[in-house]
Amino acid sequence: MLRPILLISLFTAPVIAISCYSYSDYTEVVETAHHRTFCTAVYDVSDGIGAFGGGDRHPSRIPNIVNMTEGNDCVRQLVNNKGLPSSDYYLCYCFQSMCNFPFTWEEFQRRGFTLKPQYASGLKK
Repeated sequence: MLRPILLISLFTAPVIAISCYSYSDYTEVVETAHHRTFCTAVYDVSDGIGAFGGGDRHPSRIPNIVNMTEGNDCVRQLVNNKGLPSSDYYLCYCFQSMCNFPFTWEEFQRRGFTLKPQYASGLKK
């Protein structure tokens, strides 16, 4: 009796997946990545190049997400590259569909180093 109920609940459980923008300077094409659990944006501070995508792992398994302070979606981090000098990057994570719009470095700076929506004066959400 328990087995049929378990099987029914397994097949009717909602699947939570979002879509994200996907872009890098290598492909120079904005695409959509489907079936992700979070979206990403990575900006290289030294040259202002951004790469966008998403991940399909559980966010609790990504140390950068787990260690982010509440309310922040982007964190500046020094990343050690094997055999190369270290580089500063902004690592951004968000959890709504298409929340990682591929802003230019200049727009990312103007927005205060965040992917969060900017609301018009007086219309804050």
